[in-house]
Amino acid sequence: MRAIREAAPSNLFWQQPRAFKAEYELRAGDELLAKLWSPSSFSATMGAEIGASQFSLMAEGFFRKRIAVREVGAVGVAAYFQKGGFEGELALADGRGYRWKMMRFWSSRWAFVDDSDRPLVSFQARSQLFRAGCDVEIDPGALTLAELPILVILGWYLLLQLREDSAAVAAAASG
Repeated sequence: MRAIREAAPSNLFWQQPRAFKAEYELRAGDELLAKLWSPSSFSATMGAEIGASQFSLMAEGFFRKRIAVREVGAVGVAAYFQKGGFEGELALADGRGYRWKMMRFWSSRWAFVDDSDRPLVSFQARSQLFRAGCDVEIDPGALTLAELPILVILGWYLLLQLREDSAAVAAAASG
């Protein structure tokens, strides 16, 4: 797969090729740039491949408030994400971090932002029956970030969790 920073000026989008299967693809047109998958229906861990790197993402804790991102074959954790209401904090292993926030209250637009609140990687959810999808926009200033693959994968993972949580609330409210 081609590196994300090489394809970033293109129209990027995450899609779920098959309904009811927890496999997702990041594409620029017909080109596959990344994959995110769940090894089983009941797994708290998801696998990801982007460019030449592979990652695992694991929700930790009773309410899945913390997510550990590990690069396959590396020692230690590459990043931790801590949820908090409508925002969250990403802490990288080197001490730097980013904030995850809802960009518009009545739309499904989320982004990782820097200290000046500038969106680095934005995600706009698409409404699709039985399939998840979103458009991805990468700020040109984020193309040089070593952690760009983590931002792209983790943002989609967080939107998937939000979708699952919303479905669970709707199911509980209906009866």
